[in-house]
Amino acid sequence: QVQEMVILGEVMAKGARLRDEYRGSHYKPEFEIKIPDGKFEGDPEYDEYKKKWEQNNKKWLKLTVAIHTKEEPQISYEDIDTSVMAPTKPRDYR
Repeated sequence: QVQEMVILGEVMAKGARLRDEYRGSHYKPEFEIKIPDGKFEGDPEYDEYKKKWEQNNKKWLKLTVAIHTKEEPQISYEDIDTSVMAPTKPRDYR
C-alpha cells in the first residue's frame, strides 16, 4: 500500500505545482485574491476583486485528471458541470 500512496503523492504534488491559484488543496498564498477590507458589492474595489475572482474561475474551475505513466503523472483538466448551481460570487466568510 505504501507504493500506491507514493504514486498518489506524486500525482497530487504535480497537480498542485501546475495550478497557479488559491483554492482548497491548491493553497498558494502568492495567488490569493484578497477581499478588500470594509468593501462590499457596489464598491469599485470590491467589484475589481470580483472581476479577478471571475477570471480565476474561468481558468481554474476544472477537474484535475491524472494518468500515471512510468515516467511521471500526465495531468489534464476537464470542465466542471455547473449547470445546476453555478458560482455567481465569491465566498465571503467575513
